[in-house]
Amino acid sequence: MNKLCHQIARQLVDNLRSAALKLLVLLLYVPYEEAESRRNGEFLAGTLAFILFTIALSLIFPIPLVPRPFGDYHTLLLLLNALLFTVAYVLNRRGQYSLAVSLTLVTFTFGTVLSVLLSTDDGRLFFLIYLLVPILFSIALMRLRYAFLIYSLIVASFAIPFFARSEERPFLINIFLFVMLVGLVAFTMTYHHNLIENERKRKLRESEARYRSLVEVCPDAIVVVSEGKFIFVNPAAVTLFGAQSPDDLLGRRAIEFIDPAFRKDVSQSLLRPRDDHPVEQRIVRLDGTTRAVEVIGSAIEYGGKRARQSVIRDITERQKAQQQALELALEREKIKLLEQFISDTSHDLRTPIAALSTNSYVFEKLSQKIAELVAQNDKESLERALQQLIERAQSLHVTSRRLARIVEGMFDMARLDGLPTFTLSRTELNVVVKRVLEPYFADAVQAGCTLTFVPCEQSLPVFLNEVEFGRVLQNLMENALQYTPRGGKIAVSTYAQDNKAVFEVSDSGIGIAADELPRIFERFYRTDKARSTHTGGAGLGLAIAKKIVEAHSGSITVESQPDVGTTFRVYLPIATVSEASPSSATK
Repeated sequence: MNKLCHQIARQLVDNLRSAALKLLVLLLYVPYEEAESRRNGEFLAGTLAFILFTIALSLIFPIPLVPRPFGDYHTLLLLLNALLFTVAYVLNRRGQYSLAVSLTLVTFTFGTVLSVLLSTDDGRLFFLIYLLVPILFSIALMRLRYAFLIYSLIVASFAIPFFARSEERPFLINIFLFVMLVGLVAFTMTYHHNLIENERKRKLRESEARYRSLVEVCPDAIVVVSEGKFIFVNPAAVTLFGAQSPDDLLGRRAIEFIDPAFRKDVSQSLLRPRDDHPVEQRIVRLDGTTRAVEVIGSAIEYGGKRARQSVIRDITERQKAQQQALELALEREKIKLLEQFISDTSHDLRTPIAALSTNSYVFEKLSQKIAELVAQNDKESLERALQQLIERAQSLHVTSRRLARIVEGMFDMARLDGLPTFTLSRTELNVVVKRVLEPYFADAVQAGCTLTFVPCEQSLPVFLNEVEFGRVLQNLMENALQYTPRGGKIAVSTYAQDNKAVFEVSDSGIGIAADELPRIFERFYRTDKARSTHTGGAGLGLAIAKKIVEAHSGSITVESQPDVGTTFRVYLPIATVSEASPSSATK
């Protein structure tokens, strides 16, 4: 119950506070655009509202101990004052500030004079002090020279009670001197305050002039936006947005000039008091073209309104230069790769070509010799010549295969570079590995190695392009057979790990040095350059394997120790039951 009462009381207080704030805003509203005029008008509106409220209270609840002004005409003249103050309040609400101030001061002054003339002897001196009120109000609400004129008129009006009450002139003179002295002190203090304020405003104007000159000549665009619209733009902003003059931009909504793709980011940046670093955006010019820009902004007060100032730098040319630099770097990298390719493959290509040339020459000579031996019917020499021919034929076959393998690797790499997607289908990894692995059992026996395959006991569904992915296992198996000595072991297995399907190729071969492991997937890189001349290709096998694996959203890793062995692992995402088969995978 207490909690409910507390909530009701709190809600009531909140409602009363809200109503009071709304009433205060309603009472103080004045239609002045300039900030200083609006502040003065609100002050006058608040003062008049307080005076009218005080008059109403004094009429409804008179205070016995306070002397009544206007004597017997108290109520009538008080109502007349209330009417004049009401007229001044209405004039102020309608934008007639000067007329409202003048009417307020005249009402105060002559109301005070009438109070002195019509009040009793005891209250005359009390009400004469009220002459200070219009003096102080004139200082607060008017320019100083006009306020001093009002002060002179108020002092002059003192002559009316002074001559009307000649028997009380000594007292009136004291009051007159008091009022005049206080007024002069107030004017002197206000004058010196104005001097200080004017000096401050002068320095502020000079500072603003310097700032404006800097803004005008600044090469970066500077804009001020309030309530979503441009309220200031410098010449650089006019040029950046493709306008002819500031009038083409002022008053227009700033969001219209933001590329739709960046509008959400811009809306979020407006919530920050200031940006910590420039933000890249894209603007749309008046002619419809776009420019890449860099923007940094902060919240400010401009013309008495909350606004946001932004400095905009055109980075279109810079981005073009960066793109050109990137393209140049890529071109240099291509040239470097080409140079590396020529350096790495020239010997490999030259060797089999030289072998082919030599074998063709030997074939020619052996053919001539065989023809001679046939004519001579020398069977023993003929058999030796035929044996040499067979050996040369085998060598020629091996050389042609090596040359074909090198060229095929080059074509494969070029094809993969130009192939943007692979068509994938849902399949079982164990089945694919087993199918690709079958011919390598015979190769392992011929190489004197032991090959084993341990498939995963559970199903490993994956999305694959079987033809392309089979090349990965083929490259890994050829490497394992090539670098595993006779009597060595090669083990292939599949298993699941961290929601990934893994197939692993491990051998007990010569291994790879630790400093060479980070580079083995690079194009044309070979760990054993001397032996690759006789046994290897152009160093593209692992680069091709890595590219195919990544096209399947997978990854490939390697572990190796010299004279211990090497293990390659390929990780692929396991396909879920509800997952639809993708049509392609990005390269």
